[in-house]
Amino acid sequence: MLSKSIARHRLMAEFVGFLPLIIFLTLLAYVGLNAPNFMTFFNMKLILMQSLPVVLLVTGLSAVVMAGGDDVVSGGIDLSIPATAVLCAGITAVLLGSGMSLWVASLAALAAALVAGAVNAALITRLRMTPLLTTLAMFVALVGINNMVTSRRRINLTDGHIGLLREDFIFGIPLGIVIVAVVVLVAYHLLHRTRWGLNLQAVGGSRMLLKSPASRSTGWLPNPIFWPPLWAF
Repeated sequence: MLSKSIARHRLMAEFVGFLPLIIFLTLLAYVGLNAPNFMTFFNMKLILMQSLPVVLLVTGLSAVVMAGGDDVVSGGIDLSIPATAVLCAGITAVLLGSGMSLWVASLAALAAALVAGAVNAALITRLRMTPLLTTLAMFVALVGINNMVTSRRRINLTDGHIGLLREDFIFGIPLGIVIVAVVVLVAYHLLHRTRWGLNLQAVGGSRMLLKSPASRSTGWLPNPIFWPPLWAF
């Protein structure tokens, strides 16, 4: 009897976990049936291309939610991710426009993202500030910094490597979609198939477990609070 109750509870938990996907597929099917032109290959490709930045950002945020728990105020949340992504894009554009190489521009953008993540980490873990308010303040600060870096102007890029992400194809699939798919699969493996990821999910939101020796054996993988800036980059 107990085993049946556990099995029923596990089945319900799995159903709740897949519920957002079920709702999304239901809405997609409804729109597709009522608007035949919506389900065309070109339109699906366009939607995927426009969704790539959001997919990357929420992939990074997932690690923070797992590590900090699902409490919106005191748990795992990082509202500064969009501003971090915009700042990285602004730094890259300005440096490329000034004649710097893509590698130098990318390293500068990565450094800015890591600094933003380090400041968030210090404020939250050392000063015990609320993650929600801390990352919201960081969002505002990063937007201001980006306005200073770009001088509030639109910057057009002609670098060929940037154009490849938008125009190149692999087996008929845009290169950007392929790259993001690989990144998501790697993140999924790290979060669900490694000791670090399983430990992260087991500890998530518990300060007592976080202080235990077992929770500190995460190997070479970075602190989860650095995932959002890395994915934003």
